[in-house]
Amino acid sequence: MPSLKGPSSGMTSSRRRSSSRIGSQSKQQPCPDSEDIFAATPLETVTSQYSSIRNKSKNNQSLQPDNVLREDSIFCKYVSEAGMILHTDDSPNILSCDHVKFKQSINKKFNSNLSFLTTFKQNMPINSVELDEFLSGLEMYLNKPHRLKWSLLYTETAPDCDVAGKGNQDSLVRLLLNVDVLQPKLVTLLTDTLLSLAYEQSDAGDSSLPSLVLGNLRWLDHIVEPESLSDAIILVLLAATEQVQREIISFIPNIITDEFHERVADAFTELYTSRPSLVPAILDSLLHLNLSESNLAAVHHSVLNNLHATEPQHLPCVVKFILHFTPQTSSYQVLRDVREKLHLPKEEDVGGGTSSEGPSSEGPSSRPSSSSENAGIAVLVCSAIKMALLLKKFLVNSWLKVIDDVECDKMRAEDVLLLVVMHDAFTARRRPIHSILRNKIRTGLQYDALLQAALACHPAVKQEYFDSIKKLAGVMIRSPEPACSQFGVTLYRISFETSARSASLQQEVVMALLAHMGDDQHVRLNSLRLLASLSHSHTLHMARFAIHLKSSLEQLERLSLQESRCLLDAVCAVAESDNTTALHAELAIHTRKMLNHPDVRYKRLGVLSAVLTLKNSHESSATQDSGGSGLSAGGEDILEVVRVCTASCPPASALFMDELASTILRDGINPKLERWLSGKLEESFENVFVVDLDPKTPQKETSHMHLPVQLAFDLEVEEQAAIVLNLATLVEQLELHRRQEKTSKSARTSDLGSTDAQLQTIILTLAPHFRLLRMLVCHLNAGDLTAIDGLLGCPLYYPHSDLLVTEAFVKLPPEQQTLVISCLFFASNWFRELVNAFVTQKAPELKRKVYARLRNLLEVEQTLSKLLPLCPSYEPHLVASHVDPNTSITLPSAAGAGTGAPKKKGRKPKANKKVKQDAASTTAPLTQASQMPASILPSQPPTSQPPDTQPQVDKPLSCDLSACAPFLRELHLDVFSLLFKTMCLDPDLQAAGNQLSVLEADFLLTDLNMKLAHVFGADKRSSALGKSTDNKEAGFWHLNLFSAEELATQTQRYVKPICVHLDKINAFFSSLIADHDGVLDCSGVLNDRTLPIARVQGLLLTSLQLLLAWPQLPRHELLCSYMLRVICRKTWPERSVEDVQALPTEHLLWGVFCYARRQIHALLELGSAVLLVRLLEVIVSLARKLGFESVPEERQQESEDVASNADTSSDSRLVASFYGHKLGEVVCTLLQRNWTTAADGLPDKGPLFNQRVAHLLQCWFRTNPRPLKVIQQITVSGIDEYMSSSNSNPSSEAFPTLNKHMLVIYLSCLLSNLSPSVKKALAVIDTSSLSDDLSTQEESVRSLAVWSSAVEVYTKLIRVVKKHHSRSLLSACLKFARPFLELFLSLGMPLMDSSLKDHKDDVCQLLKTLQSATRILQIICTESKVKKDVSLTSYVPLIRRSLATLVFRVKAMLVHHNCSRAFWLGVLKNRNLDGDIIATQAGDTVPAEREGRGTSTPTDDSSLHQEEGEAEHETDSPEDVELDELSDIELEDDNSSEDRNAKGRKKRKNVAESDDDEEEQEEDEEETPTVDGATDYSTSF
Repeated sequence: MPSLKGPSSGMTSSRRRSSSRIGSQSKQQPCPDSEDIFAATPLETVTSQYSSIRNKSKNNQSLQPDNVLREDSIFCKYVSEAGMILHTDDSPNILSCDHVKFKQSINKKFNSNLSFLTTFKQNMPINSVELDEFLSGLEMYLNKPHRLKWSLLYTETAPDCDVAGKGNQDSLVRLLLNVDVLQPKLVTLLTDTLLSLAYEQSDAGDSSLPSLVLGNLRWLDHIVEPESLSDAIILVLLAATEQVQREIISFIPNIITDEFHERVADAFTELYTSRPSLVPAILDSLLHLNLSESNLAAVHHSVLNNLHATEPQHLPCVVKFILHFTPQTSSYQVLRDVREKLHLPKEEDVGGGTSSEGPSSEGPSSRPSSSSENAGIAVLVCSAIKMALLLKKFLVNSWLKVIDDVECDKMRAEDVLLLVVMHDAFTARRRPIHSILRNKIRTGLQYDALLQAALACHPAVKQEYFDSIKKLAGVMIRSPEPACSQFGVTLYRISFETSARSASLQQEVVMALLAHMGDDQHVRLNSLRLLASLSHSHTLHMARFAIHLKSSLEQLERLSLQESRCLLDAVCAVAESDNTTALHAELAIHTRKMLNHPDVRYKRLGVLSAVLTLKNSHESSATQDSGGSGLSAGGEDILEVVRVCTASCPPASALFMDELASTILRDGINPKLERWLSGKLEESFENVFVVDLDPKTPQKETSHMHLPVQLAFDLEVEEQAAIVLNLATLVEQLELHRRQEKTSKSARTSDLGSTDAQLQTIILTLAPHFRLLRMLVCHLNAGDLTAIDGLLGCPLYYPHSDLLVTEAFVKLPPEQQTLVISCLFFASNWFRELVNAFVTQKAPELKRKVYARLRNLLEVEQTLSKLLPLCPSYEPHLVASHVDPNTSITLPSAAGAGTGAPKKKGRKPKANKKVKQDAASTTAPLTQASQMPASILPSQPPTSQPPDTQPQVDKPLSCDLSACAPFLRELHLDVFSLLFKTMCLDPDLQAAGNQLSVLEADFLLTDLNMKLAHVFGADKRSSALGKSTDNKEAGFWHLNLFSAEELATQTQRYVKPICVHLDKINAFFSSLIADHDGVLDCSGVLNDRTLPIARVQGLLLTSLQLLLAWPQLPRHELLCSYMLRVICRKTWPERSVEDVQALPTEHLLWGVFCYARRQIHALLELGSAVLLVRLLEVIVSLARKLGFESVPEERQQESEDVASNADTSSDSRLVASFYGHKLGEVVCTLLQRNWTTAADGLPDKGPLFNQRVAHLLQCWFRTNPRPLKVIQQITVSGIDEYMSSSNSNPSSEAFPTLNKHMLVIYLSCLLSNLSPSVKKALAVIDTSSLSDDLSTQEESVRSLAVWSSAVEVYTKLIRVVKKHHSRSLLSACLKFARPFLELFLSLGMPLMDSSLKDHKDDVCQLLKTLQSATRILQIICTESKVKKDVSLTSYVPLIRRSLATLVFRVKAMLVHHNCSRAFWLGVLKNRNLDGDIIATQAGDTVPAEREGRGTSTPTDDSSLHQEEGEAEHETDSPEDVELDELSDIELEDDNSSEDRNAKGRKKRKNVAESDDDEEEQEEDEEETPTVDGATDYSTSF
């Protein structure tokens, strides 16, 4: 590369020789711009432009002697005499000597002294006239463009010149610039020339002259006047055109010296805002300026402030500059500003739509050019961020912290892309990224639109980091939390939909989803559901991957029924989209093969395939004009094949009917096929299940088991029913078939014909048969069921009522008992299907019959719950068709009361010990109860009889049928429209009239809440072991047919009746309490009559909570507003409907909160109170998600009162936490009530009561804006009163729930929440210091006050353990005391270090208070080891480590402040919690020498022997640490306290040797026991 630089140590002759061998180009080609600051002038290009001219001049030099400049000017004379031959034409100048001799010759011309440089510096006189004439001649010579050009370019060495390196040498201008006497004025001349060139064009149109001028000015050997040079260059920079400015910016770091770089930076800052097009050049040049930290910070701040106004094409270099110069100390603030101001340009992906059409034929050339430019910009920005993160690792933590602190509603697409970039760049930091996403999702992140904006608007970035997106989706879909797993599903779906133009990316998504079939069950189900959804919405795109879907059918055997349904649905949708494909034929063969398989599992798969084929063929034919008769004939063939193949398999037949009914309900099939099938089903139902009623024989016996049966539940009052359901006879045939099956299996023979088996087991298809029939009739008749309404009121043959009494039932033989219970199960399922079918009918007579059938259903299930525990060997028949019949299902049974409570963990009790019969004890089961779930165990108290004895008839057992979901049919959502009936709270009037009883409301609300919890409730983690959840889905098969949005739309109508019933119960309880003068614990208020009503009240509160707790509710504004307005109408009944409709969401939320809050005065049980608090929590969470945490206008005064009660009323967070404060008031009111039991009126207690109180406390701490104040309030008002109580059963008057039984609950909650409360209080101080511009001193004072309050509370709680040292209290103390010590070490001790000099009294008092707590902790640790309690001693090592760390940390603080003499060591004796000295094998005395030195030698345990009758104790003699009394008087240097050292040694010796009994039993305990070398410090200020 040719050089314009003068002679220097770095320029060698070899380099100059090599630079002369560069190719040539035409001179008309201009020099391209360059942004490289180290090679800003592409001299290779410039040289090549004129190399041809140079060669031409060499050849023609001898022929053209007239091109040499011949003038009489001083310039020409001096230069010629120095050895330079100047040409007048367009050819390079020739130098006949070395450039060093040339410069020396010029220097001699201006001064005859050889040491001109020295004389010049001594200001010796110089001939200024000659200098001016010389520069004038030079200026005249440079007037012509070609002369200027060759004066700036290289000079050729003459052939006859004898120099070391022949070839090109420096230019004429460069040689003259190295002459010190010429340099200042020559610089002025060049800068003027540069400025003129900026506005003029040369004759040849050459734009490279400014670059040549700048290239001659850089890297000068010596600058005479650097300040003038910098001023001139900056002046030209500010005045030149944009093109020249870009050139100057590129050259300026190599022209101006380092001491003037700050001026350059100021000029760059000015240009940065005025000339946005120069941003890349400015930032590249700034990277090579030598700036101070302050100046660089100012430039960095300026660039960061203008980030939002940066043009898109400049974003990569701007982001690179900002991240490159981000200091670690302020990285969080910088990255937060970058996140707020960085907006990536969007590239709308034309092919990224959600249409189901095939791949677009539009090529990439059809996209607008700006779209491709934006795509490249976004990728470059992400690459710049990735490289900056790789270079500076601390930016990763800061950026993750920034994203983690962003609220969910403020998340942007750039945040998602940044997480993807970091996920790709840092393999070891992926787990924190996953945690951030999970936390955001848990707090209600609305990620659908966020992911759509991130991937659809930035497809190039998506393609660049597609592997990381896949990995991230795979990790999230495997999460056991449903919400997080759904995030992975959505990420997969949007990645597929936005990759419509890239079949390879879509194939990767499909293959990734199919690969999840090897994961756990919930992962398989989610991935297969997504495949089915994509197959329906993007059928043509999915058809390209049909071969992969076909190969996945081989895994059907290992999939559950629900998973198989999703996979077959995807395959059928693709296959039926084109009937001519091979996949369609192969699917038909596969379906017939599975239907003809003898195994019921394969038959069920064949049934699913056949039904899904009908469904998808109907959907595909819906878009075609022809498809009527042909499809009907094909459908009839499929149905006939399924009927024949499943005739001998009732589970498969029932599944077929249920699946076909669900398909008709959701999607429908061909109408002709529906009519044909309806006729067939109606005829077969009449022939099989219904018989003509013989009025002469209302009672009869079954033919084989001779069980007396009767006509029951006849609703045809006006006229006698003509038909009857032959239930008992069909059930008897089923039981005979099951008995014969067992006999044949035991004999290993089977002589039962398939036809006989089909007739005997036909009752199993009763409910599915009727469901399919009524779906067809409803679909064909637009919802009218008049054609089959006779089935609603017809009676059925039912076991005689005399046999359903417990006394008579236990006397029946086992066969008849089994038959009776089977009849009850089938009768219950029949009534359930009748209610499901006819609940939507509008006729009054049909409504009356539906209400009657609901009562019949409750009567049957009540009888069933009483009789089922009396027949332990009974095996119910499976009626949930989607449950695999081969799956082992836990049978329902019953046991003693209270088994629903959690069992105690511990050692197995001895046989001679009597087990307590209370709610917390483990009860002995009557019949197989140890294997039954707790929810189906009886609610009555257990008997004391052994398991093999006959139960007493006067104490009947009952079981909860909620665990019998696989054996009971599912209620549809339409059934809950019965809640619109008026509820009667008087049990005497419930049987009369047409009102809803409390028992019926309990039944309906219980089932409704189960369904709402399944859809909208709290997310339940899936099994980490991948266990099957098919049985858990029992009872929700019909519910799973609908999406959550559809179910929310259907259930919103039930908000009104729920509020009506809740208001009625509220008024009832309020009047009842008023009648008893407000006394809540009397028998007239809380009794067996009001407890069922209180249970219904809790169910109503739970229903509201589940409806409002749906995570997706904030997305559906209309649905959310509707439910809020319905509730607000009950809050403000005086307002009109129009007024409530006009209220904004902010006021609606406040109205709902007030409605729920006023229920507090009508609560009789603590369980209902907990449900109310959960409802209030949901409302507060909904307000936070909707962004309406501020106070409505009419509540401004109340919010001001809240703020005035706080210490920091100026904190704006109080207004935002208004709801939390009000919720805390409700919880406080509930905790201050005295809750009693209904039986004896005594204070409530037990494990369930403890859990409820703990939930209230945790809610109070979690939602209150000042949790530390709450802890102080409970400690002062509750704990202090409890400690001062002298009763045998102490309690607190302020908090009646704080008694002897609840002390451990309060202590655990207070200790566990103390550390988070302190963190929150310190965070508030940090936030207020930033917003209010608090000084460091004021911030330290506030922080010190927080720590003082926290330490005082902590010490009080630890002292409670010392006084009431039960094992549960010791365990809670050891478990929850250590986090506070760790927090104090990490956040408190640095504050103590900085505050000791200014606030030494406060710091010393704080440490003394904390010291008393740590001493008690040491005693507790010793007590745990003495008792050899393994569960307690497991906490000891960690807490002792924290105590020892605290001791040395305090000593380090004192050493840092030159007052280490205030810190001394001593040996203390081991004591227990009662203050007694623990005897050791080494004796109680310690050598004085070791005491005086404050050191100790651990005793060798191996040398100790256990004495007879004595427990063996460890005898370590640890060091105790105390702070000298003088430390709180004056903190001085160690060298100035020699006298105090002697006094301190004497005091330590006295303390160590003191054995006075009175001092040993003092409260402060001057000598604290420590073991195992752990240390503690005692009060010695």
